[in-house]
Amino acid sequence: YQTALLVDVDNVSSKQIIKLRQKLRAIDAHFVCGKNTLMKAAINYKMGEPTAEQEDYETRKDSWKPMPELEKLVNALRGNTGLIFSNGDLGEIKKVIDAEAREAP
Repeated sequence: YQTALLVDVDNVSSKQIIKLRQKLRAIDAHFVCGKNTLMKAAINYKMGEPTAEQEDYETRKDSWKPMPELEKLVNALRGNTGLIFSNGDLGEIKKVIDAEAREAP
Protein backbone atom coordinates (compact mmCIF):
# COMPACT_ATOMS: atom_id res chain seq x y z
CA TYR A 1 0.00 0.00 0.00
CA GLN A 2 1.14 3.54 -0.76
CA THR A 3 -0.71 5.27 2.09
CA ALA A 4 -1.22 4.53 5.76
CA LEU A 5 -3.63 6.53 7.91
CA LEU A 6 -3.65 6.45 11.68
CA VAL A 7 -7.08 6.55 13.32
CA ASP A 8 -7.95 7.00 16.97
CA VAL A 9 -10.31 4.18 17.94
CA ASP A 10 -11.14 5.33 21.49
CA ASN A 11 -14.88 4.98 22.16
CA VAL A 12 -15.45 3.08 18.90
CA SER A 13 -17.65 0.01 19.25
CA SER A 14 -16.83 -3.32 17.67
CA LYS A 15 -20.01 -3.01 15.59
CA GLN A 16 -18.73 0.31 14.18
CA ILE A 17 -15.35 -1.27 13.40
CA ILE A 18 -17.03 -4.16 11.57
CA LYS A 19 -19.12 -1.74 9.45
CA LEU A 20 -16.06 0.42 8.80
CA ARG A 21 -13.98 -2.57 7.65
CA GLN A 22 -16.74 -3.69 5.27
CA LYS A 23 -17.07 -0.25 3.72
CA LEU A 24 -13.31 0.21 3.44
CA ARG A 25 -12.89 -3.18 1.74
CA ALA A 26 -15.35 -2.00 -0.92
CA ILE A 27 -12.95 0.83 -1.84
CA ASP A 28 -9.86 -1.42 -1.65
CA ALA A 29 -8.61 -0.17 1.72
CA HIS A 30 -7.54 -2.34 4.65
CA PHE A 31 -8.26 -1.46 8.30
CA VAL A 32 -6.05 -3.01 11.00
CA CYS A 33 -6.47 -2.80 14.76
CA GLY A 34 -4.30 -4.68 17.17
CA LYS A 35 -1.86 -4.52 20.00
CA ASN A 36 0.63 -1.71 19.40
CA THR A 37 3.53 -3.94 20.47
CA LEU A 38 2.61 -6.55 17.85
CA MET A 39 2.01 -3.96 15.10
CA LYS A 40 5.35 -2.30 15.89
CA ALA A 41 7.13 -5.65 15.82
CA ALA A 42 5.60 -6.50 12.42
CA ILE A 43 6.55 -3.12 10.93
CA ASN A 44 10.08 -3.32 12.35
CA TYR A 45 10.44 -6.82 10.89
CA LYS A 46 9.32 -5.52 7.49
CA MET A 47 11.88 -2.68 7.73
CA GLY A 48 14.74 -4.98 8.64
CA GLU A 49 17.01 -6.45 6.01
CA PRO A 50 16.45 -10.22 5.65
CA THR A 51 19.11 -12.52 7.02
CA ALA A 52 19.84 -16.14 6.10
CA GLU A 53 18.69 -17.31 9.56
CA GLN A 54 15.14 -16.10 8.99
CA GLU A 55 12.50 -18.59 7.90
CA ASP A 56 11.26 -16.39 5.03
CA TYR A 57 14.71 -15.33 3.82
CA GLU A 58 14.29 -16.83 0.33
CA THR A 59 10.98 -15.05 -0.14
CA ARG A 60 12.16 -11.64 1.09
CA LYS A 61 15.79 -11.42 -0.10
CA ASP A 62 15.12 -10.34 -3.69
CA SER A 63 12.21 -7.98 -3.04
CA TRP A 64 13.49 -6.25 0.13
CA LYS A 65 14.26 -2.56 -0.01
CA PRO A 66 14.96 -0.05 2.78
CA MET A 67 11.83 1.72 4.03
CA PRO A 68 12.93 4.30 6.62
CA GLU A 69 9.60 6.12 6.24
CA LEU A 70 7.94 3.33 8.23
CA GLU A 71 9.81 4.51 11.33
CA LYS A 72 7.36 7.44 11.54
CA LEU A 73 4.50 4.95 11.60
CA VAL A 74 6.09 2.93 14.42
CA ASN A 75 6.62 6.06 16.50
CA ALA A 76 3.02 7.19 15.99
CA LEU A 77 1.47 4.00 17.39
CA ARG A 78 0.29 5.18 20.82
CA GLY A 79 -2.96 4.47 22.65
CA ASN A 80 -5.92 2.94 20.83
CA THR A 81 -4.75 3.43 17.27
CA GLY A 82 -5.91 1.72 14.11
CA LEU A 83 -4.22 1.75 10.72
CA ILE A 84 -5.92 2.12 7.35
CA PHE A 85 -3.83 1.09 4.35
CA SER A 86 -4.81 2.15 0.84
CA ASN A 87 -3.62 2.88 -2.66
CA GLY A 88 -6.79 4.80 -3.45
CA ASP A 89 -8.22 8.25 -2.94
CA LEU A 90 -7.96 9.54 0.63
CA GLY A 91 -11.12 11.58 0.10
CA GLU A 92 -13.11 8.36 -0.31
CA ILE A 93 -11.67 6.99 2.93
CA LYS A 94 -12.57 10.20 4.76
CA LYS A 95 -16.16 9.94 3.51
CA VAL A 96 -16.42 6.38 4.85
CA ILE A 97 -14.97 7.37 8.23
CA ASP A 98 -17.20 10.44 8.50
CA ALA A 99 -20.28 8.36 7.66
CA GLU A 100 -19.51 6.02 10.58
CA ALA A 101 -18.55 8.72 13.10
CA ARG A 102 -20.72 8.92 16.22
CA GLU A 103 -20.69 11.11 19.33
CA ALA A 104 -18.61 9.68 22.18
CA PRO A 105 -20.61 8.78 25.29
